[in-house]
Amino acid sequence: MMFYYRKKGSRAWRPALEFPPVSEADRHGLLCFGGAYDADLFCRAYAEGIFPWPDCETEHDQGPFYEIPWFSPDPRFVLYPESLHISHSLRKTLKHGKFSICADRDFEGVIRGCATMDRGVSGGWLTTGLQRTLIELHRRGVAHSVESYCDGVLAGGFYGLMLGRVFVGESMFTRVPDASKAALATFVKRAAAFGIDMIDCEDHTANLERFGATFIPRDQYIAYLHAHLDFQVSQELWSGSWEDAPYPEQG
Repeated sequence: MMFYYRKKGSRAWRPALEFPPVSEADRHGLLCFGGAYDADLFCRAYAEGIFPWPDCETEHDQGPFYEIPWFSPDPRFVLYPESLHISHSLRKTLKHGKFSICADRDFEGVIRGCATMDRGVSGGWLTTGLQRTLIELHRRGVAHSVESYCDGVLAGGFYGLMLGRVFVGESMFTRVPDASKAALATFVKRAAAFGIDMIDCEDHTANLERFGATFIPRDQYIAYLHAHLDFQVSQELWSGSWEDAPYPEQG
């Protein structure tokens, strides 16, 4: 397996047999190209604070490589459960019980929903290979989905990877207003009760900033990730009905 990266200050592509140090990532967070859609490789990458973002736009000449782009941005955008902020309108939606929230009922449906969302990037970033790898990670119990149902129909949700005490949120979608927001708010409260104390948002969005997400240095994020990778979250987090889950208090 081969990777290609540029050392800072150089325009020449260099080969490597492993991921280069994250310090070589450029100002956009782009670290390298290469690798393969392989579940074991993905696990190694996420454990080092690296994630794939296929077919994304960058300001770089991507060279002759039609490979997977890997990113490790600095700073990192994260949400601490205790910093969660819920808007007044979303609070009303949660209290009225418009949505039924649960996890892992339809992981592939969530993946398909996220793949159809317009991300403003060239082509479909949730490639067939990436979807296939995520589904394998779900089978292994690493990747999970959180879903909102309205009248029994999937209305929105998100998916991500569980790494010790850190949940790495990947993508969300919504077909009904507030569906994915309700899923996120309910998940953060429930996750905190099970010992998860950091949600990695990867990429900055105004929506997640309104929820209370903030930037932290990449080195701080990776150090925390390494220190808590061995934490085993109870599988009860993902099972059963979430109907009785407490709704988040105003943060």
